[in-house]
Amino acid sequence: MKQYSIYILLILCINSITIFAQQLPPDPLAYNPQPFDVLHYDVKMDLTQALPSRNTHGRCDIHIRWIENPNDKVFIFHLQGLTVDSVLMDDKKTNATAQGKQEESTFHYSVPAPINKLQGDTAVVIMVYSGTMTDELGAGTWGGVSYGDSTVYALGVGFQANYVSTTRHWMPCFDHPSDKATFKGTIIARKGMTVASVGTLSTNQTDDFTFFEWTHNYPCATYLLTFSLAPYKTLRFTENNLPPMVVYARARDTAATRISFKLLPRMVRSFTQLFGAYPFDKVGYCLTQKGAMEHQTMVSYNTSLAQSKDTVNSVAAHELAHQWFGDCVSPLDFRHAWLNESFATFCESAWSEELFGFEKGFLTSQSTKINRYINTILKDEKALPLYDFSRTAPSSNYPETIYQKGAVVLGMLRHKVGNDNFYKAIRAYLQQYAYKNATTDFLKNVFEKETNIDLDTFFKEWVLQAGIPELRFTVLKREGNSVQLRVEQVQPESYGTYSEIPVELGFVRPDNQPTVYSKITVKTKDETFTINNVPNDYKSILPNQGLTTRSLFRTQSITDITSVSDLNATQDNVSISPVPANGYISVVTQLPYRSISIIDNNGNTITFSQERINDTTIRIDTNTWISGIYFVRVEFERNFITYPVIVVKE
Repeated sequence: MKQYSIYILLILCINSITIFAQQLPPDPLAYNPQPFDVLHYDVKMDLTQALPSRNTHGRCDIHIRWIENPNDKVFIFHLQGLTVDSVLMDDKKTNATAQGKQEESTFHYSVPAPINKLQGDTAVVIMVYSGTMTDELGAGTWGGVSYGDSTVYALGVGFQANYVSTTRHWMPCFDHPSDKATFKGTIIARKGMTVASVGTLSTNQTDDFTFFEWTHNYPCATYLLTFSLAPYKTLRFTENNLPPMVVYARARDTAATRISFKLLPRMVRSFTQLFGAYPFDKVGYCLTQKGAMEHQTMVSYNTSLAQSKDTVNSVAAHELAHQWFGDCVSPLDFRHAWLNESFATFCESAWSEELFGFEKGFLTSQSTKINRYINTILKDEKALPLYDFSRTAPSSNYPETIYQKGAVVLGMLRHKVGNDNFYKAIRAYLQQYAYKNATTDFLKNVFEKETNIDLDTFFKEWVLQAGIPELRFTVLKREGNSVQLRVEQVQPESYGTYSEIPVELGFVRPDNQPTVYSKITVKTKDETFTINNVPNDYKSILPNQGLTTRSLFRTQSITDITSVSDLNATQDNVSISPVPANGYISVVTQLPYRSISIIDNNGNTITFSQERINDTTIRIDTNTWISGIYFVRVEFERNFITYPVIVVKE
């Protein structure tokens, strides 16, 4: 019996150790479930000494519920650069133990659960803290708390910090997007200063101080909480049936800011029609030196943008879209950050469509994003997937890939499933996960259910896979109004082969006659298409042109013939450098040619100056060209070859 008791005790100890080991620390790039759920943050902060020192002291009451038996469990919170002065758990003094090193992505504090708690019980953890608020650790200075232009403000994520979420730089919190909670912030400031934050505002004043009480009754990921302290003036925008809209600006910036935000009500109305009702109580922006950052109901917005008087204000549209994508529906962890940034950047194109129509607005915006991705981002950041991308330099926590590439991929998804299906699926996704967390698979599953279309291959190739297609076009035969066109996928093997690439081609006619468009779908590595109804007098072919769609691919070359079926020059006979170009391009030809012409991305032949360097080399001046994609057309005796040229102006 004694031996049996010892055996049982040993089993219980092993089980206890196993259970404790299962409480993995929060990881920004993983979802490690915790035994607790944070319900509410109640923060009281003194900012009367924060300008310019960023000094503060405060108290944070964190209301939690134990969703597992808390026996041998701990409550975890994050605080970076500030000192924990004292900790109470249910009014009893306890200790907070630092786990790991501050520079580690999983650094946190642990507080032991009381021994008398059960699953389902609630608790209040009270932390008193003080010190100097700082920006993100490491190479970055964007996230965390910054000071500039008589403003102290918090940005909720870091571009370089390995822990990503940086609200821990000003308040103790479980700083992981998976656990959303309501918020109340009572912030004390000197008279004459204003504190902007999330939620709705009430104030109290004394002779010397103002108490700003911000209450937000919607679940919010911690990285979407913020404050900004400055001598702000308040600009209000109103329209029937829309939520209150407010912009906090310095007095000197109010006139320009009012112009820049002139279309804000239309912006809110447009997105409401696309995505459903605005999900919160107010639309808010506050001007800060750095930004923009989509804090829930209070966007930190770069002052220089507000000073520009740009009424299109696509950055404001991007951040407004985040209130649906990222704020109302938040990523389960930061591997899924593309769900935020790709949708918000896509909404820049949707806003352009609202203002200028589908062709001149949406398609032009998508073309701009394709050009930027191919011209600059792919070269600078290398090939990255949208989901679970590398954070190693030259990438970051928010590489531009997930903005520009992601926006175009969503445009392609819209084309694939159809406009009505696309927005129906988005609304279903937003409704199903409202005020909750979502993953890439959740989005895919909703789209498949709403559209009845299998999207496994689409997500594998465009979301989970790095790189893009690179296409080589060769006209094999021209006969009457028919063209036989070979299309080869020539991207690196590591990029894979793409099984569905919609390609709209523009056949450019002479003498400013209307361009004729035709669409093909590339499905294999090497295939030949017969395209009918092509004008027999076309002078060049421009890929990714037309009235229906834009796709993310790079054109390697276009080899065409004039009127006979045999070729005399191939792509190997011509080379163009440098790539990308800035002040000039050199065209080297190994065969005699008849002419060289330059066509812009709209199909227009442009004038240019050239200099013959030797018998085989022509130098073309690009100093007067704007950044973008151009096509160099070299005509030989029996055919012509068109090469895309990227021009990037510094």
